[in-house]
Amino acid sequence: FNLDHGTDFATFFDGVPVNFRSHGHGQGYTDLNFVIPELVESIDYRKGVYRADVGDFGGAGASFLSTYDQLPESIASVTYGDYDFVRGLAATNLELPAGDGLFALEVRTNDDPYILDSNLLHLNGFAKWSADVW
Repeated sequence: FNLDHGTDFATFFDGVPVNFRSHGHGQGYTDLNFVIPELVESIDYRKGVYRADVGDFGGAGASFLSTYDQLPESIASVTYGDYDFVRGLAATNLELPAGDGLFALEVRTNDDPYILDSNLLHLNGFAKWSADVW
């Protein structure tokens, strides 16, 4: 199988397919830079061959990432690493009258090891509302 960029491996995030149908890197391109790992409650893997329930890009397998409906506790963290890598994360629950909200904000920046400074800044926001409908 050619797992280059997700061509034969389907990825779903809270039930939503992640693989791009068409992209400069080829069909099935998968980009998971938006995922905040601390919010993932479980990952379900399915191995290939082709399964109709995962669609066109599941020839080798698929993964289903599920996030928390409500965090066990709020998160506030700062990480520092090589090349001035800095990552900040804040995540919390909010009880609303019609359900529960989960909100998170992630900020990352670093100076890469190359001669030209890239001044990378990654901002990532997440919001999820969940409620019992029955």
